Amino acid sequence: SLHDRQKQYFEQHQGYATRLEELGWIPPQGLFQYQIITPSATGFLAECRGNIDRDSTLERATIDETGTIRQLDDDLRQ
Repeated sequence: SLHDRQKQYFEQHQGYATRLEELGWIPPQGLFQYQIITPSATGFLAECRGNIDRDSTLERATIDETGTIRQLDDDLRQ
């Protein structure tokens, strides 16, 4: 997972990767796009976003260095 790869990267580099390419992680093919949006020496925030139901609202979620996942936008639950 992205979170696991970031943990491994941190152990090797004493900091978090700023780009997915640095992790050697290939996102699953599908409806979502992934990016690291807030990297730092002490943490990171990565986002996935996509449009599962093909409407005008993107579904978005983030994960941080603690493994906490936050659903930011999810119009499927409305």
